[in-house]
Amino acid sequence: MHSHRTFRRPSTLLVTVAALSALALTACSNSERASTETTTAKPTTSTTTTAAGASLGGKTFTATEITGHTLVEGSELTIAFEDETIAVRAGCNSMHGGYTFDEATLAAPMLAGTMMACEPELMDQDQWVGAFLAAAPDAELSGKTLTLTSGETAIVLTQD
Repeated sequence: MHSHRTFRRPSTLLVTVAALSALALTACSNSERASTETTTAKPTTSTTTTAAGASLGGKTFTATEITGHTLVEGSELTIAFEDETIAVRAGCNSMHGGYTFDEATLAAPMLAGTMMACEPELMDQDQWVGAFLAAAPDAELSGKTLTLTSGETAIVLTQD
C-alpha cells in the first residue's frame, strides 16, 4: 500500500505575513542610524579630475593614528579609492560611494552601506566615520600618508 502525502500551497495571507515579517526584521535598526544611511546603489558624486584626485585611485589606506576619537579595541579603519569610488570599513559595515578630492578637502557625502547588526560601539564608530567623511574634512596627501582633519578630529592613514 502506498501512502500519498498531499502538499497544500500556502495561502496568500500566510505568504504576505511571512514577507512582511521578513521586511520588518530587515528594517530593525535604530531610526537615527537608518536616517543617515542611504540605499542608493550608484554614487551621485564624481571625483574631481585633478592631479591630486587621480593620485588616490587604486590606493588603500589604513588608519595609524586618530585624535578626537578612539577606535573600538580590535577594530581597524581602512579607506580604499578607485577611479570614482571610495570604500570604507570602520569595524562593522562596509560603506561605499562617490568622493571628491580637490587637493585640500576629501568629501564622501553619500555613502551607502551594508546594515549588519554589530555591537553598538562598532555601529557608532561606522556612523561617526561616515559623518566625518560626509563633512568634507581637510585632506593632505604627502607621499604614502593621507591626513584628514575636521574640528578636533584628525585621522592619519598610511598607504598599504
